[in-house]
Amino acid sequence: MGCVGLISVLLVGKCDYNCKANLVQTARAFGASELAFVGKEDKKLRRYVSELNATWGGAFSVVFIKDYMTFINSKASYKKVYLTRYGTQINKSIYML
Repeated sequence: MGCVGLISVLLVGKCDYNCKANLVQTARAFGASELAFVGKEDKKLRRYVSELNATWGGAFSVVFIKDYMTFINSKASYKKVYLTRYGTQINKSIYML
């Protein structure tokens, strides 16, 4: 039995379309059910996710949010892992999530 639906990925920071598409593929590969981006909606990315679901199955979703803390707090029962490419940040690791 898998862990489907128990993993949500949050991207804080800027990244281009190709980076976002790669994140979608990686999150799906690791069994995530959604990928949340802080910022405005990207319709091209939403279409891409829809096409992936149609081709490969699944119900992966992409959401666009305004505030990462609201998203983190809404996942209170989830375990949280903070990954970064460039060192600490996200407001100094919001006190270890």
